[in-house]
Amino acid sequence: MKKFIYKSFLFFAIPMLLGFILDTLISEKLKNSKEFPCENEVWNDIYNSSINSETAIIGSSRAWVHFNPKIINEILNTQSYNFGEDGSNFILQYIRFKEYTSFNPTPKFVVLSLDMWTLKNSDNSYPTYRFYPYMLWNYRVYNILEEFNKLGYKKNLFNFPLIRYINFKTFDLLLNNNEKPFFKLFNKYLELNSSGNLRNYGFRAMNLEWKKNDIKTLSDKNYSVNIDYSIKLILENFIEELIDNNIEIIMVYPPEFIEGQGVIANRNEILSIYKNISIKFDIPFFDYSNDTISMKKDLFYNVQHLNKTGANLFSRDISFKINEYKSNIIKINSE
Repeated sequence: MKKFIYKSFLFFAIPMLLGFILDTLISEKLKNSKEFPCENEVWNDIYNSSINSETAIIGSSRAWVHFNPKIINEILNTQSYNFGEDGSNFILQYIRFKEYTSFNPTPKFVVLSLDMWTLKNSDNSYPTYRFYPYMLWNYRVYNILEEFNKLGYKKNLFNFPLIRYINFKTFDLLLNNNEKPFFKLFNKYLELNSSGNLRNYGFRAMNLEWKKNDIKTLSDKNYSVNIDYSIKLILENFIEELIDNNIEIIMVYPPEFIEGQGVIANRNEILSIYKNISIKFDIPFFDYSNDTISMKKDLFYNVQHLNKTGANLFSRDISFKINEYKSNIIKINSE
């Protein structure tokens, strides 16, 4: 009986150990990759506990290419970090913030960058493949997704080594070419960029000109964003949590090229949600939809994203607005 138990143990333990070793090697390689948009650089800063910022900028790609921490730091005399995550809704942004505060000092000020996709229902596809290197036995993230009922098919990918890199879903993605799977990208992961980080304090200045073919997106006037009201509730709970912990917060809708603002059919409904949240919690909401920056095509590289010049101009403007807001708060508290 003892011999049987011993052999059974070896039968399961050896593959598990080998799987763990291979998983670790693959994950460490991916953590050092330079695949655009280099989300791993931000995750590495988080898990290496190398972020000590008073100001945290949260959002999607419209955060990470719009808010320049260098300019914000100079004007506000602060230390800021841009946590913008490409293609994310607020679930992923919330997870990143919670992981950040688990390994780094809590910020005093949060800038919440909002867009048309912040509350979008993403069919429970959490987290994305870019988080795979940090996923194994990460039960902080697992528990958040379980609480929000957003784990979907990826529940077991947290528990067992290697399978998230070779699971059937990955093969399906490879065959259908809907997402960049691990196998397709592995050669790129091996070709590391020796010139340094793509992102600086989470920010990337996009030195790009307007894409001519992007104008095609302006012809689609009937696309509606599928709003997930459970994500709206998570957003409100997050804001309430910050307020309860004496963390200041503002909401920002960054510039968006004026000719592209008709693409989303329920755009006004989404903006109304943000405005109502700002009223409910008595926090400022800076909406740049009709700002002069949104009128100038030469400041964008597509309808949603500012180029380097536009981002620097916007970063200065929002910094001055934040500075004015903080000054008013100080004045009110001193009276």
